[in-house]
Amino acid sequence: MWRTASFIVLTLGLLGGAILLVQHNSSGIVSAQRQDGDSGAIDRADTIAAEQVELFDTDKERVVKTYENTTLFQQEAQTLLKTVSGRVLDLQPSLSHALIVKIPLAPPQKLVHRQAQIDTMIASMFVIMPKEGSRRPWMILHTKEEETLLVEFAGDVGQLRKLARLP
Repeated sequence: MWRTASFIVLTLGLLGGAILLVQHNSSGIVSAQRQDGDSGAIDRADTIAAEQVELFDTDKERVVKTYENTTLFQQEAQTLLKTVSGRVLDLQPSLSHALIVKIPLAPPQKLVHRQAQIDTMIASMFVIMPKEGSRRPWMILHTKEEETLLVEFAGDVGQLRKLARLP
């Protein structure tokens, strides 16, 4: 049950006009309204009391898989957050032909990057992995303060792809 909830609307217009409506409660937990996707298999790790991890395919314009939010996903999220290298400098980074993995963080994680003037608590992360081209993966981060950050990171998404059972 949501008590004092506020809403952020992040328009992913590049997703064929899809709108992602994100809800934060006072604890910083995030939910997103979306179409139901196919269920993914459960990882053999402890499930976290948070929302599920979701895989969104921008070509299909819907969530295609959901996963239990396990300690393995949480550890990978923390690993990727530690490799944030700065803000995205592209004026409109492409969301077309990509897979997006949404990982709600439980509990929210601190992110400090002095050069990019980032010092905040991250409530959820969206890892954007282009399907083709030379663009490296990047992230959309939602803070507890209901801000949205677009960041580059240096980490490898191989482990995340393995957890999500992607080629």
